[in-house]
Amino acid sequence: MRSRIIKVLPLALILRVTFTYNLGSPVSRHMASKNSRDRRRRSWYSHVQGRCINTKKKAEEFDKEIELAEKETEKSQKQRDAERRRRSHGEVRGQSAARADLETELD
Repeated sequence: MRSRIIKVLPLALILRVTFTYNLGSPVSRHMASKNSRDRRRRSWYSHVQGRCINTKKKAEEFDKEIELAEKETEKSQKQRDAERRRRSHGEVRGQSAARADLETELD
């Protein structure tokens, strides 16, 4: 009886581990961990909300960091747009000024 259990137990453990965890290709393992990580990140705030003060503070800090990052990207986008506008207007002004100088020289 014991020898039968000893033979079957490792096989059962191997099958259990194989079917419990995703032991496929490295890509599928990576995607599985990525999906679970994303799911964790999405549900983190709702999961910890109301648990205790520390986790609420962490959640609020997390939200503030996200808002700051969004503001930074908006600022940098506005700066890039302004810079682009300045460059394009500057080139147009520069060209018209150069034409005006040429016209005065020709006259």
